[in-house]
Amino acid sequence: NLEMTQGLMMAEAVKMALAPQMGLIDAFAQVEQACQTAATQRLPLREVLAADETLGPLLSEERLAHLFDPKAYLGETEALIERVLAEHALLDR
Repeated sequence: NLEMTQGLMMAEAVKMALAPQMGLIDAFAQVEQACQTAATQRLPLREVLAADETLGPLLSEERLAHLFDPKAYLGETEALIERVLAEHALLDR
């Protein structure tokens, strides 16, 4: 899905990462504009963000790599799965 959407599915992670630096509303607006550019020009979002005059300086290559890493995007998923499985095991007793 990441490749199929040109990275657009990672926009939320980018918005949240930029919010502390530029404010939530500005981060959302800037990333939304980058998403529209990526979709219109059929470019990877990651490339559009890196080239953007406002966002590019805030997003190093290392930071972009982390933000576009699907493993990092899972957030608390693993902990939630473990909790559900533990609760299920208790119910089975």
